[in-house]
Amino acid sequence: MPIIKESPVHVVQVRAFCEECGGELKSTGFGWPDFPMKYEHICDGCGNRYMLEMVYPATEFGTVHRHAGAGRA
Repeated sequence: MPIIKESPVHVVQVRAFCEECGGELKSTGFGWPDFPMKYEHICDGCGNRYMLEMVYPATEFGTVHRHAGAGRA
């Protein structure tokens, strides 16, 4: 039987922005079956369309590193 452990993580939201106007890119929900997969996004400012390899906004997780000797408050 494996040993299951928990560890703290931090959550980061990753967003994409338009090269032309700086507006935020939002997924349209359309995906193009390519390798790698491409996902259509539209700029909420100017309407430009982009095909990206990730769906944005995205959520990423990272390990929380504690400094040696740091205790809980």
